[in-house]
Amino acid sequence: MSTTASPPEIQSSNLEQQGSQPCCPTCAAKPHEEVGPGEQFAFAIGKVDMRFPNLGLEREFQRVAQGKNAGANRRGEPIAAVLREHRHISARVCPLLLIANVPAYVVAPASSHIRDALIDALAAGDKPDQWVTVIGRLGPPCRPTDCAGVVAPILFADEIYSFSVGEWSADLARALKAAIQAKKTTEKALVSVATEVFSSVVNSLQNSGATDQHRALNYVLLRHPGLFLAAAERSGRAVLEKIETRQVPALASRRQVAVVLSFIDSATGVVERLFSRIDVTDEWPFIAGSAEGTPGPLGFQPFIENEIIGPGI
Repeated sequence: MSTTASPPEIQSSNLEQQGSQPCCPTCAAKPHEEVGPGEQFAFAIGKVDMRFPNLGLEREFQRVAQGKNAGANRRGEPIAAVLREHRHISARVCPLLLIANVPAYVVAPASSHIRDALIDALAAGDKPDQWVTVIGRLGPPCRPTDCAGVVAPILFADEIYSFSVGEWSADLARALKAAIQAKKTTEKALVSVATEVFSSVVNSLQNSGATDQHRALNYVLLRHPGLFLAAAERSGRAVLEKIETRQVPALASRRQVAVVLSFIDSATGVVERLFSRIDVTDEWPFIAGSAEGTPGPLGFQPFIENEIIGPGI
């Protein structure tokens, strides 16, 4: 993949609309089971921020934070330290997940250990290469008075974890160690390709992590090394032009999304397309076709148009 080429275009179809029902100020403290039937899942990547729901709580925070260098920035270790020590404040603040620096969700921890993970994510959130993944279920939007004027859907979080781009790329290199040793690619090419694609996906305002297509894309980005193996193997001779997502037929009422990569050969201009099917029926996606107890196929398969998959988008 050329390092001077423009970032790959990311396309998706059938975007879903968010709900518009208001919620009460205490909804964020309720477990995800109260979301009700017809649940919509989210697999989102962003940064954690926070808001104070009222002036009184903000003043209480300022009182206990005196001398701890917890300034106007609503991310960082000083603020996290105050929240760990004063649980009466951390239980009432309004945590937000920012996507491309825009408030996308009000995060509601489903348990106490999820709340601790949320505070840890807040502690590292002021570092530019630090990111957080939130997996959970969507609830109704909060009212403007619930989160200092922010109107965003509640995301009932069942899993939260923070990571740096460096940690993520190191894990990726370990996962693809066999391919590197077989000289299918180099670690330098792999890391270069991976960080470029990662930046394109997580900084996209269109990727809310709430549609089936975006959940599949974010799953592939973080948990399917095959995307980066395919791009790294073609580094220097082909450019990753775009990443497409499309819903495809599946058996037994399952929902599957194909993540399709389009490469253009730098010398001939010939387009090569590869894909992987991701099952997004449940809260935690996985690679479709993987046997029980296995992570699924590592590589992406050649993509060929046919009557079952349908025409390209």
